[in-house]
Amino acid sequence: TLATDGNYLTAMTWTHDGAEIIYYAESGIRAVPVAGGTGRLVVNAFAALGPDLSPDGDLLVYGTNGGTMRLADLRASPVVESDLGVPGRSPRFSPDGSTIAFFDGEQIRLMDLASKAVTDVVASTADFGRVDWFTDGRRLLAGTDRGIEILKFGPPVERTLVNDQFALMDVDLSPDDGSVAYGVNGQPDLHVLEGL
Repeated sequence: TLATDGNYLTAMTWTHDGAEIIYYAESGIRAVPVAGGTGRLVVNAFAALGPDLSPDGDLLVYGTNGGTMRLADLRASPVVESDLGVPGRSPRFSPDGSTIAFFDGEQIRLMDLASKAVTDVVASTADFGRVDWFTDGRRLLAGTDRGIEILKFGPPVERTLVNDQFALMDVDLSPDDGSVAYGVNGQPDLHVLEGL
């Protein structure tokens, strides 16, 4: 056990060097060493959802329960936060760190960080599904109302259904893009689907 101060909204992401796990705790977004030991406060956030760290480790993005996404610049001391002005769950940085994919409750969307322009990818009414990037930066793995899908950017967007699972909790793509780990709402099991 690395920490005992988790919150019901707890979600986590690894630091870029793999030495710490960043998670949402009762007191904000914290980091704890994987080897164990004393954790540290990263961002004094309330009701944070699904934090993700940029590939270079400089930026942290997260949603807020009932609010908009936030972006924290970890290079500054103290950390500088900005409001991205758009509701979003499970935001995920693209492999090059220039774009954030997220689910807003009705659409899977992309936000270009430089311009803050938002583009709709596909409509989805999934309450629990999330997104993850393939390493090529041209495709997303998504939990949608249809199940687990691969979305290839267009136009038009190409949708390939790989599993018609209902009530997905999260999807996380393996580093080699070949497998996806996922959970199902209300079930204690963790599943892995191979052969993507």
